[in-house]
Amino acid sequence: MSTMAARPKSRIVAAVLTVTVMGTLLGVSLFRSWSELSRQRSFVTAERAGVAYLRPLTALIGALTAAESSAVRGQPIDTGRLRTAAAGVAAAETAHGAALGTGTRWSELQQRIGALIDKPGTGPDAYQNFGDVVSLTIQLTVHVGDSSNLILDPELDAYYLMDVGLLRLPGLMFNTARAADLVALPLGRDTPGERAAAIAVARYEVAAAAAQISTGLKKSVLNTGRSALGTDLTGEQDDFQNAVDALTPPALVRQFSGPVTEAGISDSAARVNSAAVTLAGAIWVQLDALLADRHAGLVEQHRLIIAGAVTVLAGALLLLWLFAPDRRSRAIEEDSDDSSAAEAEPEAPQISLIDARDLLGAEELVHVGRGVQARPRERDGAE
Repeated sequence: MSTMAARPKSRIVAAVLTVTVMGTLLGVSLFRSWSELSRQRSFVTAERAGVAYLRPLTALIGALTAAESSAVRGQPIDTGRLRTAAAGVAAAETAHGAALGTGTRWSELQQRIGALIDKPGTGPDAYQNFGDVVSLTIQLTVHVGDSSNLILDPELDAYYLMDVGLLRLPGLMFNTARAADLVALPLGRDTPGERAAAIAVARYEVAAAAAQISTGLKKSVLNTGRSALGTDLTGEQDDFQNAVDALTPPALVRQFSGPVTEAGISDSAARVNSAAVTLAGAIWVQLDALLADRHAGLVEQHRLIIAGAVTVLAGALLLLWLFAPDRRSRAIEEDSDDSSAAEAEPEAPQISLIDARDLLGAEELVHVGRGVQARPRERDGAE
């Protein structure tokens, strides 16, 4: 009996140990997967916050460069556009500024923009003042790219979109305004040759940035699984390239040092500025869509981990229930009771054959037909 009871107990211990070890290993694996997915979700969430901030910030660069060109020429600046763009960044600051750490930079930039709206200046003063503010705005875009993890995105399609929208287009808009404004500014201390060289450098920077933008967008399309990415950017990219070609014709080296007219380059720069802002907006939309798809995939993986954890827990509980000590002991007791009952059951009587004559003390039965007649038993030594 003790041997029989020991076997179930050893089985119970083995089952509990097996469930414990398997549950621990699976729990550790699920915890690591959960932690990694949580990290990736936080990473993507920060990137989307950066995109939400950069969309109005890029529009603000466009508004500032357009206002610069107007102020340099002594024309009224578009204060409505400038205020609207600044309000868009202010809203993004309220929503995401704390997470991105942009409060101090934006506060300073906002004050500088307010001062420009009140007193934009003209000529060289406007060129210098607006140029400084645009530089501060570009620095803020770089800061947002760093603090939001966009600069570290591991996926090539998102990385190249970020590179174009964050690093290429703002610089292109800055140099586009420089090229147009240098033509309009009086020479001052510059010689005609020095001014022509400065204009040529600015136009070259625009052309180089445009080539990098085209390459970056192609690489993004080639490395994406989102088929709509290429088609959704085609129109904006074509308009942008056409505007750039008007400002910096393909035969760049031969024409950089050639004469340019103020009206022609001013109109071309305005077209490039407008097309660049439009392209940047489309890029941020596409980048946010890529990040949203990635975030949705991470959420789905989190759900699968939860389902797996619930399944593992249910399986472990089922095994523990099957091998529970109380349940096993009751089963053993029932088997023991059945065995005892079988042992206590009386044996079937055994029938032994006895001679009928041994049952009679003085007479024997003689069967005659249906009657039974008794006759004296023969005595020893009788006849």
